Amino acid sequence: MESCFPGHKRCNEKVELKAENYQKCFDTLKNEAKLNGLRFPILVHGPKAEEYTDLYKEMYSYARDSLGMHIYAVGLTVGHDMGDDWKTTEEGKWSEDPEQYTTWMADYVNYFKPDFVSPCKESGWDWDKMEAVVTLLRSKIEEGCPTKILGPDTQHVKYCLNMVKKKKYPLEDLFDVISTHSADNDFTADEEAHRELVDHFAEKGKPVWNSENPSYWKRGKEPSVVKDSDHPDGLPGVEDALKVSPRYLYWKMSVPSPQICSLN
Repeated sequence: MESCFPGHKRCNEKVELKAENYQKCFDTLKNEAKLNGLRFPILVHGPKAEEYTDLYKEMYSYARDSLGMHIYAVGLTVGHDMGDDWKTTEEGKWSEDPEQYTTWMADYVNYFKPDFVSPCKESGWDWDKMEAVVTLLRSKIEEGCPTKILGPDTQHVKYCLNMVKKKKYPLEDLFDVISTHSADNDFTADEEAHRELVDHFAEKGKPVWNSENPSYWKRGKEPSVVKDSDHPDGLPGVEDALKVSPRYLYWKMSVPSPQICSLN
């Protein structure tokens, strides 16, 4: 639900969390929807972490300290667009300098100490860039900080499988939690692919997440961009992942978008 936070690029008055509504919203997500975690944004246009607004800090503290919810922090919440302050190319994309990016993210992690952080979410980076960013980020996180790094958070499930099976990239050496991103019409997010991914990393002692489901609870939602003749029943549902790994899934429902974060 990061787009509901004031300061986020996609936030608007229809979904904005405010001082008068955030407690009721968080209470409902925990007590009625039975969620145990929330996704918080690392604000692209924000100041240093210690200078975040009092409201942001209150919401963070209420979710974590009062409700005991896990916090999953995300930096690349709107693709690569990091705003005017990050422009380094004519296209206006975010800085390609891992030093700048990881300094910004480590500042947040060291101050707020979220349970999880995803530095590569939907980044489109190749292995070398991922490895450089995550290695540099780890070097900047203070000793004793409990935050776990999640990734690669790539689209889609079978692309992640390809990274480890065909190209043999050692994701388990880079990330604490393995995650794939199943948005954007991911027909590969079915039970078979999830089971293959979970089994692969179970041998290496790594939990697996499927981040952002492609459909609803059950299979059937038609893809928003293309129709696939090989999948007449529509996109896979959340239940396909839950059959395999119910402890390591979060899923987006709608706007505002509560997330299931079953993280034990």
